[in-house]
Amino acid sequence: MATITDESYFADSTNSIHIQTDNLYTLEYLVGLLNSHLLQWRFKKTSSNNNVSTTEIEALPFSYSEDLTPKIIKIVCEIITAKKSDPKADTSVLEIECDRLVYQLYGLTEAEIKIVEGV
Repeated sequence: MATITDESYFADSTNSIHIQTDNLYTLEYLVGLLNSHLLQWRFKKTSSNNNVSTTEIEALPFSYSEDLTPKIIKIVCEIITAKKSDPKADTSVLEIECDRLVYQLYGLTEAEIKIVEGV
């Protein structure tokens, strides 16, 4: 993924995303959601190919929480910082924590989490 401006980015598998400056969703927050196990699982269930269209992204049920959103952003920033410092850095603990917060954001039960994680 490459950042073009503070308001948009382009990736290999999608067209583009434009974030309005008055939007609740920052780039870091969207990165956290889009890279979560939950939304990856949803893409696998609803998409017929590996290219994600702008329409598919717009159809996602993005959610916001005064409590959880800042925590997700903080973790994503930590992951980005670690990867900039060392591209091979092990960020799995942070990624698991981000997934946990995303599950909480969407109110998943333990049984639903097991489905998403394929357990």
